Amino acid sequence: MRIRWKHERIFDCRAAVQHSRTPAQVRWHASLDAVPDGPAPALYIAHEFFDALPVHQFVRDPKRGWLEKMVDVQREDDTDDGSGGGGGARYDGNNALDPDHDRNPDPISERNTSRPESRAAVALASCPPLAMRTATESSASAGHDGADVRNRDGSSSSDSREARSSRHPHSNSLSSSRGGTVPADSGSTSSSGLRLVLSPCPTPAAALLVPRRLRALPQDQSQALDALEVSAVGMATAERLAHRIGRHGGAALVVDYGREGPPYGDSLMAIRAHRGVEILDGPGSADLSAWVDFGSLKMAAEGAAAAAAAAAAAAASPPGSPPPSQVGTSGPVSQAAFLRALGIETRLKWLVSRASNPAEAEALAAGCARLLGGSEDGGMGVSYQVMAIHQADLRDMAGF
Repeated sequence: MRIRWKHERIFDCRAAVQHSRTPAQVRWHASLDAVPDGPAPALYIAHEFFDALPVHQFVRDPKRGWLEKMVDVQREDDTDDGSGGGGGARYDGNNALDPDHDRNPDPISERNTSRPESRAAVALASCPPLAMRTATESSASAGHDGADVRNRDGSSSSDSREARSSRHPHSNSLSSSRGGTVPADSGSTSSSGLRLVLSPCPTPAAALLVPRRLRALPQDQSQALDALEVSAVGMATAERLAHRIGRHGGAALVVDYGREGPPYGDSLMAIRAHRGVEILDGPGSADLSAWVDFGSLKMAAEGAAAAAAAAAAAAASPPGSPPPSQVGTSGPVSQAAFLRALGIETRLKWLVSRASNPAEAEALAAGCARLLGGSEDGGMGVSYQVMAIHQADLRDMAGF
């Protein structure tokens, strides 16, 4: 899905560079792999970068294991006839996979099929062609702000950052009284004709990503989780940064909204015109983002660095090539703690003392309060976290 506002910001930045009084040598790259790798150390800054990367979401079923949330198209011929469905995109209102379906009929029969022209087929994972449950999270089971997996009716805010930082992601269990199967509801179909479903069996992504993420958690915590959100692209990016830093030195600074743990179950949201919207409403027209699991980034960076060092030790290094350096991580810490450690309050006093008028001084103080404040006050100081990936011999990193 195209995230339009980020493209627009890139163009704005290019224009600012072109009209700058001090021309800078700026080069634009479409991916991290296209950025020159060495030979000198490099500094990488990822500010609100990882939140825009794709995520996989999984729900634990007591009988079938970890099932993946996927996007499906609503077809006009989808009927709740109890037949069990004929293929991956056909659904059964009385789902045969639900042992209690006779006592708990699904209200999915009220699906919206009013816009067949906007539907687009979405390929699902290679699972057997069994009936699948609609994977939605009711506001009753969500327990956070009355939101669910489909509808992000966030309140109006001054900008997208406030809308994201004030929205608390779901990290609780998604299981229900029906043997752990996520309940469907009558609003599971979006206005675009798309809906979220659960795979009928564990997907390849579930088999690869879930065990890896759970291994990094305490046993009691991993066993208690019924939902898990993993950004494979985010972890791969952290690994590539660690490899680069290990080869040539330097550091990467990651600033985003999120936390170290426990992992999220569902934090994916869509924001359009500073308001929360359904994540499947008008694909490509909204800013999709998810809270960053800093614990997974640390795990990926440290694991990649250790593997690279072990491989270098086991293999004969080419003549003249230095061995890769050890890579470590610092943080995450809250943005408020990070900025205070860097002396933001001292800097604010200095700026206020030199303000040209009271209005400018008030604006400076308000901006600082927003950077340091909590989400309940419309601030970013707690929801935003800061983490560094760096050479292991860089100690006493400023801000951490």
